[in-house]
Amino acid sequence: MKLNEERSYEKLMEILDGLDLTEENRQLAAKYFHPAEAENPALLEKAVLQDFSGLAEENQRKSASYVEQCAKRKRTEEMGRYIRFMAAVGGSTAYYLLSRHLYRFWSMEGTADVLTKEQKAAMMAEGMVWNQYQLSYRCTKQLSDMEKKTPGVLYRAMGLCCQKYDNARVLLGALYLNTRKPAEKKGGMLKGIFGRSQEAEDSELGKAREFLEKNFIDSLENLFDTQGISPEELEALQKFAKEAAPDTPISPEISRIAASRGKGISSYLTLFLSGCAFLAYGHSERFSVFLRLLAALNPENVLSACRDMSGDSWFAALREELERILPAAPERYIRWYLDRRDEEGLKRFAGRCPRETRTVAEQASTEDYQFLMRQVQKGNPALFKEMDASYSGAYQTKMADELVEGMTNGRAEARQYLLGEEELPALYPYVNNWRGEYNYNYQRFQKLKSLQKNGGRMFRRGLILEGLRMQGTYFIQNVLSYRGKKDDEAYRKNREEQMEYLVRIFEKEGLPVRYQADAIEGIYSCYYSDNDKKVLLDASVEVLSRRGKEHAEEFREALKTSTAIGRGICLRVLNCSWQEEKEVIFSSAMDSSKQVKEVLASVCAAHREWEPEIRALLDSRKLQERELAVSVMRQWGIGDFREELKKALDREKSKKLKGILEDCLGVKSGSEGEQKQKTPEELAAEVLKGGKKRKAAWAYETPFSAVHKKDGTEASEEYMQALLVSYADLSVPGLSSGGARLSKELEERELHQYMSELFDKWLEAGAEAKKKWVLYAVSVHGGEEIVPVFWKQIQEWPQHARGAMAAEAVKALALNGSSQALLLVDQISRKFKFRQVKLAAGEALEFAASSLGISRAELEDRIVPNLGFDESFKRIFDYGTRSFSVYLTPALELEVYDGEEKKLKNLPAPGKRDQEEQATAAYGEYKQLKKQLKTVISNQKLRLEQALIGERIWKAEAWKELFVNNPVMHQFAIGLIWGIYEEGALKETFRYMEDGSFNTLEEEELELPEEGSIGLVHPIELSEEELEDWKEQLSDYEITQPIEQLERRVYRISEEEKEAEELTRFGGMLLNGLSLSGKLQGMGWYRGSVQDGGVYDTFYREDAAMAVELEFSGSFVGDENDDVTVYGAAFYKSGTVKRGSYVYDKIKPENRFRLGEVSPRYFSEIVLELSKATASSQEKLDYPQCKER
Repeated sequence: MKLNEERSYEKLMEILDGLDLTEENRQLAAKYFHPAEAENPALLEKAVLQDFSGLAEENQRKSASYVEQCAKRKRTEEMGRYIRFMAAVGGSTAYYLLSRHLYRFWSMEGTADVLTKEQKAAMMAEGMVWNQYQLSYRCTKQLSDMEKKTPGVLYRAMGLCCQKYDNARVLLGALYLNTRKPAEKKGGMLKGIFGRSQEAEDSELGKAREFLEKNFIDSLENLFDTQGISPEELEALQKFAKEAAPDTPISPEISRIAASRGKGISSYLTLFLSGCAFLAYGHSERFSVFLRLLAALNPENVLSACRDMSGDSWFAALREELERILPAAPERYIRWYLDRRDEEGLKRFAGRCPRETRTVAEQASTEDYQFLMRQVQKGNPALFKEMDASYSGAYQTKMADELVEGMTNGRAEARQYLLGEEELPALYPYVNNWRGEYNYNYQRFQKLKSLQKNGGRMFRRGLILEGLRMQGTYFIQNVLSYRGKKDDEAYRKNREEQMEYLVRIFEKEGLPVRYQADAIEGIYSCYYSDNDKKVLLDASVEVLSRRGKEHAEEFREALKTSTAIGRGICLRVLNCSWQEEKEVIFSSAMDSSKQVKEVLASVCAAHREWEPEIRALLDSRKLQERELAVSVMRQWGIGDFREELKKALDREKSKKLKGILEDCLGVKSGSEGEQKQKTPEELAAEVLKGGKKRKAAWAYETPFSAVHKKDGTEASEEYMQALLVSYADLSVPGLSSGGARLSKELEERELHQYMSELFDKWLEAGAEAKKKWVLYAVSVHGGEEIVPVFWKQIQEWPQHARGAMAAEAVKALALNGSSQALLLVDQISRKFKFRQVKLAAGEALEFAASSLGISRAELEDRIVPNLGFDESFKRIFDYGTRSFSVYLTPALELEVYDGEEKKLKNLPAPGKRDQEEQATAAYGEYKQLKKQLKTVISNQKLRLEQALIGERIWKAEAWKELFVNNPVMHQFAIGLIWGIYEEGALKETFRYMEDGSFNTLEEEELELPEEGSIGLVHPIELSEEELEDWKEQLSDYEITQPIEQLERRVYRISEEEKEAEELTRFGGMLLNGLSLSGKLQGMGWYRGSVQDGGVYDTFYREDAAMAVELEFSGSFVGDENDDVTVYGAAFYKSGTVKRGSYVYDKIKPENRFRLGEVSPRYFSEIVLELSKATASSQEKLDYPQCKER
């Protein structure tokens, strides 16, 4: 026996020992698995079924892992032998030993034909019955289909069920009977509903029926698992189930038991037993009696089980029969149909039970009420008219209550306004509070949408409330929605028509122009696409300008009182009558908003006839007017105004405007040189000139800790303010040369504390975006201890719609200067849930690398820390009186030894005899080391994964520097298989040994070429023999790979696929959208562009040169928990598709790759990721036909 075969056999015996086999099965296993004997399937006939469901989970997991390992290593015969034995011995409970996820087991190569159909059915049933969410027609249909293809297979599978509870056998029996529905008879629904038909002549049908009858009755005791039931009560229930006729009324005693015990029954068992009884319905009157009994206890659960576990046709055929026999009041049926949005059921009850329908309507929510009324209108028009007349007032009141739900200030006034009891001005005092407190509310939007269909007064007033709140989401999704291309004239025309409709509603309800403009800003802020924003503003200006002269005074007032975007809109509207409004337009120069200033400059630049006025503004005493003049002249062209601008530069005192003028004229400032000549105190005074101190005044409302200069004197408050203002005054946040000079004079630790306090103050004040300079000041001068504080905020901000701030924090963090900060930025750039932040991290690293004149990959190599370990992987922690050696093991774990080389569980805390300050510092460093090691390991695993996927190559010298000389990376290197590459082709494989040598596959020592290129070997580059030999070598040396390399699944491009432009292997797979999204994004994919209505229908990932896009049927953002269908995947040139919300770019033909042009390694990795992402799919539709559904 070969060494690897011997090890495999030993592992098998170890697993079998953990299964607690009976003595007969133990002896059988010894014969069946004897290594010297060929497999003898006849031995399995002697197997005795035993229940493995109660086996320790660890042993179940070991067994399943053994099967998976065999599949991975292509040990098909060994795997098949094991599976056949377990199926023979465990029957249905072999499910627990072969895989806890059957879809994964069936998808394994080599498992499909190992089991008999009966074994497969028994295991599938065992896997389904204990998961309430799999008790659905979608899952049980698989078993029904097996029975239809192979009659009797489910009955035979019942004999393989050996779990101590008969649930799997019950499900199989019910489905078996369901596929043999009794024949129809004249004048009745089903032959045999109240008697027997062919079962008396068919022993299998009769046995299955009798088994279910007995099991249902025996299960009654187990229903009451939370409260228990008295023997007398149980006897009454069982007697009714055994003896009552289908039309026997529910006795008072049964009703009493239902009333007192109904809430304590098992929801799972009620659903399971009801569903199975309904599947077998018609084969025995006991099944209808049993359903009636369960319905007396919980009618809603019974109806749900009947609907969920059967197909549409079976439930539709029997729904009226159920309504007739189940002891439930009509109101309960109506409510259940309403919850299920069952139109047919509601229409029928509207005609049959009008009184009960009215009762349910009175108690329904507004959304349910509307749906119910639509069905009543179809099923009983007369009742609809009566209810509409009777309930409209109550409905309006309830709708108003629901629309204002969640409001705090002004809730009563808003409700009265919606009901027409109050007028619009009553709401104005609450507007500012609403804008601060009200957020996205899906339920509110749905109610408003239901009102939109009729477009009445409450709908219009509901829109007014949304506008006053400046909540634009509803408008985008339901008033301004658009499905076509967004880059053509039709889109612009459509948007103009929609805005006309909206403004007419605003006018009809008397909304002042100021608030109309505010509402438009609310819509504007909800768009992501610059094109969408521009088209909205253009359409709004066009529509409002039609009313410009009529409401000129309102527009002038709104130019002062509206929000920034609103003021910009009003400015453009007034410009349509510029001859009359010229003075008003120029008055906007004093507006503090940057956005308004930009609009004003554009408006003025369109009027060259205003040149005299613009020239005059250049000499104005007001800074804002001078800024306007420079901005307009810049748009007109500097050439005509160069002399005036030079004179303006000579006399300008504003540092900001001076910089703009210098930029316009192409003049370099000498201020940096002047700074160097000044003392720090003179520089601080210069920075604070012109009232600049107020830019940081908010931070001094509460005191800071003192900061001393390095000469021992305390830094003045003005000096520290100057340091902050040097960052606040930057036009583009970043490094400040003035700040760097000022900080050099200060004590570092005290400065770190000062910056930490500044950060806390900024956070407490709401972390305003206009003060984001704080991020840069704090990162640059806050020291290494500020890094975890930044990390906490970077994770939190995107979850509260502040992704832009998190992205800014990442850029600032890259300037911190510590290796810990750069490592964190590196980690974010590789794996972070929010794309905006991840991209910002990548940009920060690119900038840092370009500053050093190296590639980003080289920078990432340089920032890998050695964590203080020496060449022997040791680091000393000195407590003064004693010291400890901490070693980094090949498993990347820490081992601690005392001075006598005795191994300790952990580094001890400082004691009384230790030198307090030195020991405390050393102990703190050790705790920090553990945190850093965790981060480094996580980062480097990701880097190595990406190096494997992206075919990263190092020059031999750079590879040695990173993987040989760095003690941390050294431990990674020894667990991986490396290759020497020439012109991209693999020439030799080797392993880096613990002793520093390099070994080949034949375990011969290798001399690395000085000029060679080295990279991680991908298993697709190895032959099967080479792969197995390397696996065996690592196994012999007991080495566990730090990342999945040799065990990685490999996928190759088939000949048929090479000319294709779309990967269709996964096309048609049906699975949960949340599962697909979570798995793909966890592997570095991103959600595609979000389009109208919040829908997206692609995922993508982009790597260095190549990218891939997966198309699917689509999901709503925030509501992905529905089934979706996967379509095809396309490969394209990275960076050639624009992404973003409401961006409609597609892969262009010239940027698309045929599958044969994709590198084998990249192709294999993408297929691997898509295999993992779609592993939960249990159904595959025809592709591409499914795209047309």
